[in-house]
Amino acid sequence: MVMIKKYPYWMYVVGVFIAWAIVLLLVWRLAGANRFHSVLIFGSGFLLGVLAASLARKVYK
Repeated sequence: MVMIKKYPYWMYVVGVFIAWAIVLLLVWRLAGANRFHSVLIFGSGFLLGVLAASLARKVYK
């Protein structure tokens, strides 16, 4: 059986923030303002979900 190294949850959260920052930067540079606004709204919803999951982990731990 192969053991998979488990990273702390905060590392995943930081990785998500970095990934979204890169996506937003690329969309801002390569696409128009309307596309950036759409991706920003979607990304904001996703980040709110990550925040809610993080809070739930703290409350129910």
